[in-house]
Amino acid sequence: MTSMNIAIRVDSSTEIGSGHVMRCLTLAEGLREKGAAVHFICKKLPGNLSGFIEGKRFSIHYTEHKGNEVCLPDHLVLLKAQQNADARLTSSILKKIGPVDWLIVDNYALDEEWERAVASLTKRLFVIDDLADRRHYCDLLLDQNINRDNDVRYKSLVPFQCRLMLGPSYALLRPEFTQARKQLRKRRSTVHRLLIFFGGTDTTNETEKTLKAIQQCGVSGLQADVVVGASNRHADRIKELCASIPGFEFHRQVSMMSKLMTDADCAIGAGGTTTWERCCLGLPSFVVTVAQNQERITEIMAEKGFVLYLGKSSEVTVQHITDALKFGLDNPYLLESMSTRSLSLVDGHGTDRVVRTLSGSGIMVRRATVEDCKAIFHWRNNPETRKFFFDARELTFDTHMDWCRDAVSSADRVLLIGTSGNEDIGVIRFDLVDNRAAVSVYIDPAKRGQGLGPGLITAGSEWLFGAFPNITNIEADVMEGNTPSMRAFAAAGYFPYYHKFQRTRNMR
Repeated sequence: MTSMNIAIRVDSSTEIGSGHVMRCLTLAEGLREKGAAVHFICKKLPGNLSGFIEGKRFSIHYTEHKGNEVCLPDHLVLLKAQQNADARLTSSILKKIGPVDWLIVDNYALDEEWERAVASLTKRLFVIDDLADRRHYCDLLLDQNINRDNDVRYKSLVPFQCRLMLGPSYALLRPEFTQARKQLRKRRSTVHRLLIFFGGTDTTNETEKTLKAIQQCGVSGLQADVVVGASNRHADRIKELCASIPGFEFHRQVSMMSKLMTDADCAIGAGGTTTWERCCLGLPSFVVTVAQNQERITEIMAEKGFVLYLGKSSEVTVQHITDALKFGLDNPYLLESMSTRSLSLVDGHGTDRVVRTLSGSGIMVRRATVEDCKAIFHWRNNPETRKFFFDARELTFDTHMDWCRDAVSSADRVLLIGTSGNEDIGVIRFDLVDNRAAVSVYIDPAKRGQGLGPGLITAGSEWLFGAFPNITNIEADVMEGNTPSMRAFAAAGYFPYYHKFQRTRNMR
């Protein structure tokens, strides 16, 4: 990757939490490893992580004059009302550090109005979102969460040309989790050690509530790692409680969370980014949501058997946690099932995928439209393409256009265009039946021989798993003798299955 100049507009505070900054730091470190210069643009808010960002050797620029601190619990509401002012301050910073190749925005208060105001000062704009509750003006959007409607979730909220990265395949996890996954032991079916972590701030003090529940549970010999963030206001009290319980260790702002997750048999914690870290390492979890944006995602995770959801922090009592612990301890097969399912959802390579895309070395996919049908027609009718089709007949333009219009609007068929840089490189089709999909792919004949096939198949498969959480298997029926296709599917994580190639979620 050639040297790039990246700016990240993100905030953290006691009220906002640390999740936005932490995932942006993960992405920033991945980009820096590839030679990029990364600048953070933040507001000075109470309990912010500015010192932590600087400790990671990144420069920070502030959007307030004279370093004044804003001390308002309704920061997001206020910022949304003052987008123009924030955009002017951000623009002045971008002019100083520019030219900027990518401006990354991870902030629930900023929308299309703000993005249009700063767009002329960056070559491209990348939005990280979880809510899908406002319009965006951007070139690329990431929502790493599992959703029921990912295939249409942002359809009316982003420009037509915006490329989407959707689902846990793109979860921004630190390299330590990828490495820990490679050395993961088979988890015990019985619980000897717990991990307790409710995020960087834990303003409602769910940690203490959980410790009291464990004491009330009366299980002897249970050990635990109890983790709090640097800005946790209850840290001293929690440290005292841990000291009073044999086998409980207190940790503040740990640097190797993956080791604690690997050592644990079960976790009790919040939703948010930590959800994907636990899934990557197959750690069965009891989840209490501590923010509204965690609730819907955690409900979906529970429905699909990835976690056990105890409820909102405002509604969960000490007794609820006690009852859930007893239930989990008495049902080891439930924990085993959650562990297996979680491992299939997140593979730990999301940050690499996003970095490749930002650097221009990754292949992206987008939904095909009727305007793409003419190009698809010429690609499909090329003699070199047709010779490996089971139906190798040359199609007429009218017949193809009728099929293409149906395919673009069908609920049971997905037609995606692969792109690299600003160029279309080919098409990948998925026919959906229940929890399975059949895949077909071909490259623009003018770009054949450039090794694009595996990347297009990988990007399309990951898009499908992200957009359709119910899909568990994709099958490719490859004609005998079509060695290039066999190699391409194998390189994309598919494996031979009788006379077909098959890929399951997050196989690499």
